[in-house]
Amino acid sequence: QEAGKAGFDEIVIAPVLTDKLSRLSGSRSIPAGKVEVSYEKKEERIEFKIVIPENVRATFKMGDLQLELSSGENEIVVE
Repeated sequence: QEAGKAGFDEIVIAPVLTDKLSRLSGSRSIPAGKVEVSYEKKEERIEFKIVIPENVRATFKMGDLQLELSSGENEIVVE
């Protein structure tokens, strides 16, 4: 959740990766529903699957990459 915001109507997904894990998944329940995030490293890229509940604004941030996410399932490939 962004600083200064309440109710989880705006969230930020900002993964911090480690070389020790090639895949990871997790979820968090918020008032609007469940946020789900998973990733898998494949050769020279990382594939993310992110599920955002309806009526929640979400942003994905990783390095210089910043993307607005939509409700439902989002797939992001970072090379």
